[in-house]
Amino acid sequence: MNDEVFERICALQEYPSDGRVLGEAVAEETFAVIKRQAEHRRLRATLRVHRQEKQLKRHIARHLGSAAARGNNSSSEPESMCSIARSVDFSPCMLARVILEAAYGWSKPHISALFKDVLAGTRRWPQRLPAQSIYQADNGEARAEMNETQYNRVWQDVLECIHADVFCSPLADRIRHNMGVEYEYILMGKLRSHGLLFESEDVLREKGLSKTPDVRLLLPIGVTGADGELHVVNWIDSKAMFGDRHTHETENASQLEGYVNRYGPGMVIYWFGHVANLSSDRDVFITDVFPADISLPGGLDLRDTSPEPQPGDAILLERCSVTTSFNEEHWDPVTTVHLLPSDDDDSVVAVVRRNQVLFLLYDQTIIGAEFDDPILREQAAFPGFAIMQSARYLDRDMRRALQIGLGIGTVPTFLRNEGIPTDVVEISERVVRQAADYFQYDRCAADDDDLDACPRGRTIVMDGLAFIHDNPPETPLYDVFTIDVYTGWNPFAFFVREVMEAVKAHWLTPQGVLVLNFVGFINGEHAAVPRSIHRTLSAVFPHVKTFREVPNAAELDAINIVFFASNKPFEFNVPTDDLYADPTPNTYYHVVRNFQHWQIFTDDEAVETNESVEIEVTQSLDAEEVSFERSAPRAQILTQSDHGEEVFRATHTLTQEHMRKRVVEQFPSSMWAELGISV
Repeated sequence: MNDEVFERICALQEYPSDGRVLGEAVAEETFAVIKRQAEHRRLRATLRVHRQEKQLKRHIARHLGSAAARGNNSSSEPESMCSIARSVDFSPCMLARVILEAAYGWSKPHISALFKDVLAGTRRWPQRLPAQSIYQADNGEARAEMNETQYNRVWQDVLECIHADVFCSPLADRIRHNMGVEYEYILMGKLRSHGLLFESEDVLREKGLSKTPDVRLLLPIGVTGADGELHVVNWIDSKAMFGDRHTHETENASQLEGYVNRYGPGMVIYWFGHVANLSSDRDVFITDVFPADISLPGGLDLRDTSPEPQPGDAILLERCSVTTSFNEEHWDPVTTVHLLPSDDDDSVVAVVRRNQVLFLLYDQTIIGAEFDDPILREQAAFPGFAIMQSARYLDRDMRRALQIGLGIGTVPTFLRNEGIPTDVVEISERVVRQAADYFQYDRCAADDDDLDACPRGRTIVMDGLAFIHDNPPETPLYDVFTIDVYTGWNPFAFFVREVMEAVKAHWLTPQGVLVLNFVGFINGEHAAVPRSIHRTLSAVFPHVKTFREVPNAAELDAINIVFFASNKPFEFNVPTDDLYADPTPNTYYHVVRNFQHWQIFTDDEAVETNESVEIEVTQSLDAEEVSFERSAPRAQILTQSDHGEEVFRATHTLTQEHMRKRVVEQFPSSMWAELGISV
């Protein structure tokens, strides 16, 4: 179908009697689907108009019955939500949700529960009543209080809206869902009839994959397009809809791009047709029928010479690196991608697959990694990340968490999967995009007062320091507040006393825990830097514990150092059964089970008063006094006015160069050249 025919269908009010539009035959089902999609899109686009304050007050006044509804001095009779919606050519169910939220203070979960009750024919007074309402008229009248009579009226209004709304009601949503399920079964039936092996979406999710197409083929197939070109297909997504440009290039684009990034080229089937020349992306083959001409790859050696991971297998973890049993020389540039530098940042954000591990690079720094195999994917790739994840096992209730610094989302994704909503603040839009497109991170954006819109947690793109100081909530929200901002260097501004005091005062609940990750040295003169962070935390919080990420207390390399601090005493109740009972040393399960034995800086107070200090004694020939100079900086409490960046400059430089060299050595020079990074 060409664009002209599609636009004509959108403009028509009824299906043509001869079934033709501009001379082209159009199935009645296709016509109905196009009209439904267009109307649904129009209603969602106008939602913001009805949320505007002036228009919203008119709707509420008409619903409650007040003089403001008619613009005169006499009160009007209350109107039903459905009647108001019809008068303004808007969705009754969408308007009902807007009025319930604004007039009565109902949250989105409360509203959704009411709609479910109405569909089930259940009245739950007063269990479904929120604690308070928020609407108040301009003249200072009392807020719209909900009593049983008002509840029954609202219940009846919602019932009327559901039956009148053919586009945006729960019934319409149910029909769309059932259509989607029906065509997924049709797709799987086609695959079985052709003898093709595949994994369904349910199977993929059981393996731990959160972003999955409807079908992943165990063996790729080839399909031939109308132009005679052969397309490789690794996955198939079924769409019980019409593929217009907006639907495909705006609503579905990021989803399909994520599938390509993770699984390679694939195919999407728009069962009700699509406009011609829909996309120039060769990695996504677009069709409206299951292809009749399918070719299988030939000349393949299907013998697998690498060990197949089994449930319970673990990968050895080393400090800031990943050790695998795969060929260390293998490097696949086809699966390396990167975004071009932006105007205000010359950094390169790259996703690289090497030895069946997917890395996220920020210039010459690894800021996250994930194992390709689904069985291993749930294991953090670095021991420091496993220790940060162990905030889940703190001896207190965890209702909500926040992390500043995303990486690939290893820690927030883990906490979310454990049932803890976790918000994330990340300064780089490119890092967020890569984490969402290539890794298991789920991105959801919402306003500060709309937490219900993102039940697993929000994603906020902004500077972390500005977020801490400029956006404090009215009451502390977070039981865990994590700061992990290492990108090749440690931004010292996050580790000063004023930031810790702000987090304690405005962000943490009374039993909340602040978690910091820092890359540095735990022995020698350069240990003064993490020891300074420990002392600064101790000046703000009465209970502080610091852990190295390796068992060896004499470690001389730079490693991840994880700090936990709280107003209340805390312990970790880590798992001790199943895979954690007797874990293999240096694996994820071993780290979680044993990291509490790797606590450091427990002698900090004694060191503060009794540590020996090396000094250099100098005296010129004509000087009357001897001068003393420290040969190495001491640990100190870090503040905004004295954050130690100059004092510890030599340590910072050494850490950066040490970590850069380690990362550079993990990858071949051809990769760095491809990314345009000089090594």
